[in-house]
Amino acid sequence: VDLTDNGMQIFKNFLFDIAHCQPTFTMGSRIEEAFSSIRSFIKDQIVFILCSGGVDSSVCAALLTRALPSEQVKIVSIDNGFLRHNEGVEVRQTLSQFAAVNYIDAGQRFAQAKTFVRAKTTSSTNESTANISRRTSSISSNFLSLYDADILLEETLPLNEETDPEHKRKIIGDTFVKVVQEFLRDNNFTFEDIILAQGTLRPDLIESASHLACQSGYADAIKTHHNDSPMVRELRKRNRVIEPLKDFHKDEVRQIGLTLGLHHDVIYRHPFPGPGLAIRILCADEPYMPNEQFSQTSTLLRTIVTYSKMVDKQYALLPTLDKIFTEHEKIILKTLTSPDQHDYTSVVLPIRSVGVQGDARTYSFAAAISSNDEKPNWNELFILARLITKACHHINRVVYILGKKILDAEITQVTRTSLTQDIVDKARACDYHAMVIMKQHNAYSAISQMPVVLIPIQFDRQIYLNDHEEINKTEEHVNERIIPLTRLRPIASSFQHSVVLRTFLTKDFMTGRPAVPGETFPLEMLDEMCQTIKNNVPGISRILYDLTSKPPATTEWE
Repeated sequence: VDLTDNGMQIFKNFLFDIAHCQPTFTMGSRIEEAFSSIRSFIKDQIVFILCSGGVDSSVCAALLTRALPSEQVKIVSIDNGFLRHNEGVEVRQTLSQFAAVNYIDAGQRFAQAKTFVRAKTTSSTNESTANISRRTSSISSNFLSLYDADILLEETLPLNEETDPEHKRKIIGDTFVKVVQEFLRDNNFTFEDIILAQGTLRPDLIESASHLACQSGYADAIKTHHNDSPMVRELRKRNRVIEPLKDFHKDEVRQIGLTLGLHHDVIYRHPFPGPGLAIRILCADEPYMPNEQFSQTSTLLRTIVTYSKMVDKQYALLPTLDKIFTEHEKIILKTLTSPDQHDYTSVVLPIRSVGVQGDARTYSFAAAISSNDEKPNWNELFILARLITKACHHINRVVYILGKKILDAEITQVTRTSLTQDIVDKARACDYHAMVIMKQHNAYSAISQMPVVLIPIQFDRQIYLNDHEEINKTEEHVNERIIPLTRLRPIASSFQHSVVLRTFLTKDFMTGRPAVPGETFPLEMLDEMCQTIKNNVPGISRILYDLTSKPPATTEWE
């Protein structure tokens, strides 16, 4: 609706002018219905709520404390080690207005946590019963009970070593529940004595293909939500979970919060995922370059960003693009890629980022564009990004590399990255500097959300070697004179990271678009973010700006 011109008015015209419906479904009536539902479900039981201090959990806590006596509501704040700068203190201050806060510092516990996931098997091999038994023998009977008996499970790596994005989410979701179990036991409670409350929203259930949002059971999981892990689903089956916000979207939750009197800063605080920085750090131990997808996608991408030249040369891939683009789109693309206008270069990044195509989740490449334009034409870049994702089905995200054009013809290495403390600290510092600058430029309220994402990519790995330079910055060429030859040579290995600024404008977080620099916020803000992050955070290669709408990209990169 929001992405369609006059979309809301179209619905209003149909519902009220044509169908003659009455607008009796008001926010006030829905809040009263939520109160009634909470009281009916909880009765005289104790309800525990895990609060991150974000909009969703804060509004959920407010609903519970308004609907029930304060002694029935226990607020638990768990620091998983992936919070933003100074967030633990701010969370406790926010939540203390509702009830006493039980704060648990579980950073080390999460870093070393493991869980069990469905084993990856191939149709060509059948594991023996003995092998299956060996792999599942260490799994507790309580955990096995969450899965069907015929499902083969395997243990993940510790969270600070794990690189699989779905495994990371499952570890975090299950560890949250385990930490709560221990907290309850230490306070002489069990899950049979209490109800677990969560600030789960409708989009969370839709994107995780929960049966609560998809009665047919045929929806594809766009992401595994940490609030919808197997353990939480089992607790739901036992009727031990209440989710007062499960029928609401983000914009509605904010309206509820304002109605309940929550502070404006809490309500309009940028959303922050429960797993925190853990899913804003893309982990990898090797490049993602499956089969021929990478090379074919790279070729198609280069054809698009140099389309004007390719048309003149009658390049072989042009018939493929003729079937994809309309005549109008081909005219636009030829203009955008004219050498007289721009001289774009492009690379496919060998990493996986999550996206959505149709109703299905995709884990696909990101494409990066660069140029020497001193003042990029952002509206043209957004058009180019849309055309790229339309033609390249293995690309669900397009970024623009800020600064000078990159020298890399291709990127085939990644910086080995996992959730070690130094990497988490690097991501936290980048996020902190970006948020401070955004607030200084009064742009915080204009942008719905801005994930600051650390990706394991180092650009500009080509270095100039010539007979006039003494190379003293690489291990290979310390204090060594180079023969009289000018050429390009790659640095031995990738060791830096790049930062993605993923601005997002939306009302409901189901769909949305990136902010336009110079329109949504001043261009100076972007320049200042780049300089500040590069000057204050060691090991940063480049700053990238995400150009992709949702869909095909999701809000978060992982």
